[in-house]
Amino acid sequence: MPGEPVLARQLSVSRQAVREALIRLEDEGLISRRRGAGTVINSRAVAIRSRFDRRVQFSDLLVEQGRVPRVEVVNSTISALEEPEATRLGRPVSSWVWQLRRRWYGDDEVVVGVVDTIPLHEGQEPPPSGTPPTEVSEAELGEAVEWEMVKPDAVAADEPLSELCAVAVGHPLLALDVLGVARSGRLLYHALEYYVPGIFDFDFVRVVRR
Repeated sequence: MPGEPVLARQLSVSRQAVREALIRLEDEGLISRRRGAGTVINSRAVAIRSRFDRRVQFSDLLVEQGRVPRVEVVNSTISALEEPEATRLGRPVSSWVWQLRRRWYGDDEVVVGVVDTIPLHEGQEPPPSGTPPTEVSEAELGEAVEWEMVKPDAVAADEPLSELCAVAVGHPLLALDVLGVARSGRLLYHALEYYVPGIFDFDFVRVVRR
């Protein structure tokens, strides 16, 4: 890549703006900078279609694969929050939550099963089932999600997951345990995402510091 002065002139921005952008790109593993050796692009990282450390839009990934995306609502319920979910969300036991179970299809094949748990005000009607959790949280709790804290795991499908993901009992699934976090630190929702292996190719980049 050109040096900072050249990039600043080409992009009509300050050199400081270029430097800050390059720092971010280096932290994401997209480029490598060495004093006296210039800046090079990590071409393999640029070619990654779905990064494990970024929020996934299922429909976009499926369209890229040439599949027709479709989402089906399995059930939608409002119930009193119980442990350990109350502790996980930092909410009182017996407070109201909306739980939405969905599955995503690529063509006619189930590719992801999702269980969303979203706190609501007492007596609140459930939002339309197609509303994203991020929008529900902002509308119901008055705060927008800023980050998602994600823990990956591998699980064998039990009977409920077998039904949700349309796989045999014992079938391996990639599980992501997701907490939506507001700028204030408040926890806005909890989601469990179960991916059928072999559909999405997830990658992440580890930067090796010297």
